[in-house]
Amino acid sequence: VRDFGGHDDRSVMTVIAISDYLQANGSLIGGLGLALVCVSLLAFWHPRSRNQIIAFFSKLPGIRGIVVLRRTTNFCRGLGLLLSNGVNLTDALRLLSEAQVGGNHLKVISDHIRRGGRLVDAIAETNFLPPLATRMLRVGEETGSLDVAAKRCAEYYQAKLTEQIDKLANIVGPAAIVFISTVVGTLIVSIMSTLLSINQMAL
Repeated sequence: VRDFGGHDDRSVMTVIAISDYLQANGSLIGGLGLALVCVSLLAFWHPRSRNQIIAFFSKLPGIRGIVVLRRTTNFCRGLGLLLSNGVNLTDALRLLSEAQVGGNHLKVISDHIRRGGRLVDAIAETNFLPPLATRMLRVGEETGSLDVAAKRCAEYYQAKLTEQIDKLANIVGPAAIVFISTVVGTLIVSIMSTLLSINQMAL
């Protein structure tokens, strides 16, 4: 472009500079990328690091609600399944805790129950579940049908989780298309304007 006296468009020059850098340092960048993937997998494999990563992403806008709905669905489904098959409440919470369903919250809830407390009171104190789920489980605990209430709660929040994911996908999909189209369109216009400036110089 410079040799033919074309117009030095900043976006075109930036793309060319990035291309030159990637060609000159491709092996280094590939090695760093592979090392980053390995470190991420090791960190996610370790339970403590995995909980910290999940806790970080669960605070992000748009994702926090999905994380809470997923946790509520998994907990209620697992609790209802275990209780309906004859597992007592303490063992059910221990199994759910070992399955990494609720993290450290279930340990606090289990200790509360071992001291003679009620399940719903412990859930309300730790803010482990949404208020509606807590009320549904409270009704089930008071009527002696906690397993049935847990299953119905899981079905309700599974439907809400599916709806929330669909809404997020409907937002992210078009936004990604618009962003990619904008970037590609800008590059095409910049390259075409540069080529036209070279053609005009030739004429």
